[in-house]
Amino acid sequence: MRARRFAAIAAATTILALAALGPVLDLAEQPAGPNAFAGPASGIRTIDTNGGRLDWSQSLDLIAFDRRGADGYFDVWTMRPDGSQQACVTCNTPGLPARHVGNPTWHPSGDYIVVQAEKPTHAGTSSSASPGVGFNNDLWLVTRDGAFAWELIDTPADRVTLHPQFSHNGAKLTWGQTVTNLGSAVRVADFVVDREGPRLATIRDYQPVGRTFHETHGFSSDDSKVIFTAVAKGQPLWTFDVFTLDLNTGAVASLTGTWDQWDEHAQFTPSDQKVVWMSSRDCGCDPRKVGTLKTDLWMMNADGSGQFRLTRLSDSTAPEYLGRWVTVGDMSWAPDRRSLAMRLLVGPKEHIAVLEFSEPQ
Repeated sequence: MRARRFAAIAAATTILALAALGPVLDLAEQPAGPNAFAGPASGIRTIDTNGGRLDWSQSLDLIAFDRRGADGYFDVWTMRPDGSQQACVTCNTPGLPARHVGNPTWHPSGDYIVVQAEKPTHAGTSSSASPGVGFNNDLWLVTRDGAFAWELIDTPADRVTLHPQFSHNGAKLTWGQTVTNLGSAVRVADFVVDREGPRLATIRDYQPVGRTFHETHGFSSDDSKVIFTAVAKGQPLWTFDVFTLDLNTGAVASLTGTWDQWDEHAQFTPSDQKVVWMSSRDCGCDPRKVGTLKTDLWMMNADGSGQFRLTRLSDSTAPEYLGRWVTVGDMSWAPDRRSLAMRLLVGPKEHIAVLEFSEPQ
């Protein structure tokens, strides 16, 4: 029963990820511009209309992101915060499998990027191995110029690996991975660079919400907590919720607890005082129907209180309107703490936009 439940959850994330691979629809949409709207956010701008999962380097002020190429496979690119100076990092990296590569996370030094990479050979098709789905993905470390690569994790066949994230001090890496056929774990490892080369050591597995789906999103600024998405026991399959795990005490906190909504992709603000996350709440849609799912950014205090809506991306009366069906995905803060880059599905098309705030967060 639990195995079937996890397979269904994985299928839900697969459907949402594969929505970006479909044909372009004639959507009623408009480019994001420097619009003014209510709340702490002050404007939104689109910086790329062919980019996906991302991470913003705090030391280099570069955004790493994945993009599907003409060959059908994703690779990792970098660009400036205005979308200029785009360069492919992994297109010709020696030793790196020449299949799907994506879901990048910067080491704080800016010297390395950890990526998910599809195994060179495996059962099944590459569709389920795309970066947003993660079946048969391993973790690799590449230099920021793509000249060198090292395999960090060789995942067992037909397991899922998702969303690697470095700690702010660079000493740890977290990611979500299926560890049995009964669920996945929040994995945390020490990141080491020594005479043996870059590697992971002392891998620890946590299943804070039980034998179910866990997807990691990042660390608190002091690196004491991991923020993640999971589905609690007895919860409907489509109603993901946001949790935190205290690595020092083992304490788990449920921040959303909405058993009728889709809550995911959460990030602490740089001050750690608040959390920004994606939610289907008040979308006027059925979160069980992925094809017409609409989500927006919401903000809350770090303990889950004081929740309020930040954007109305699918509301044609709002200045930040982008299209009839907009879904928010991966996100990352800028070094200035006043900008948040985010992956958007505008219909089936992947965009990268930056939400601006009037004050540092």
